Amino acid sequence: MNPKLSTSIQWTHLPSEFLEQVHASLLKLWPALPENLNLIVEGWVFPEELVVRIGFLEKGRLTQANFEISKELSKKQKIMDQVETCFDAAFTSANEYLTAGESANPHVYPRIWKELTHKGNPLWFQFSTENSDLEKQANQLLGAENSLMNFDDTAVTADLDNSDSDHLH
Repeated sequence: MNPKLSTSIQWTHLPSEFLEQVHASLLKLWPALPENLNLIVEGWVFPEELVVRIGFLEKGRLTQANFEISKELSKKQKIMDQVETCFDAAFTSANEYLTAGESANPHVYPRIWKELTHKGNPLWFQFSTENSDLEKQANQLLGAENSLMNFDDTAVTADLDNSDSDHLH
């Protein structure tokens, strides 16, 4: 995962329970998801940026199709509203890809961050082929996983727990 902002160094994952809820919601929205595709849902919070990913890993392949959204965090909006906006934008792009089926062309998606507006919100979008599991394994082998995740995620979890929204729209 490559955040958009060069200052985004310290991060924490969105809570796994929340990501599991998003995953379950997406599976309901995509009941005909091919059995050979594994749905990936991830999210990271940086001090000034939020990055989310919806990806698909086809069984037997090393690369996955990732739809990544970055948003500069706003103190004027609840964090949960910002998370939902990002996942909604990622869903929109991923859904276009899925509905194209075999004619889907990953080369039409930007490989570097491209600015877009989604429902009035300034966001950044990129498509990547990074394999989340392989990246995690490499980070563990290098000892990088713990050095990057070097601040307390209690505040993020508390913000999500205090949100009055328990699903994505």
